[in-house]
Amino acid sequence: MNLAEAIHAHWATSSELTALLPASRFFTGAPPDDQLPWASLVGWRAAAEERFPDGSRVERVEATVEIHSAHVQHAEATAEALRRRFDRANLAMQGGDRILACRCLKEEALARAWGHWVFAVGLELMVHRAGSD
Repeated sequence: MNLAEAIHAHWATSSELTALLPASRFFTGAPPDDQLPWASLVGWRAAAEERFPDGSRVERVEATVEIHSAHVQHAEATAEALRRRFDRANLAMQGGDRILACRCLKEEALARAWGHWVFAVGLELMVHRAGSD
């Protein structure tokens, strides 16, 4: 599984998160509809990379999870559950790759003009890529 799939799988195996927002409503990029609530993994950015003699590398990747809800309390509770689930997470991926560490960096709450709340939680992921490219 790739990086996005690992994040989605980690969400899907959390009873706390899925009780607040089912995994079927957590997307990468734009959702297929405007039905609330939903969350999206957006804003990927590779911030740094370190290569090693064996061909492996460690990348620092930043991403944002946006949580969209009609109710501020629901969006806030989902953001809190996301932080509890992902902060300091260590996740396996395909081919020996792994998320060594995940940190929740920031949170912003925004009231959108079209009448719903968005909580944006920033993630910093230290990703080990095994072997050479």
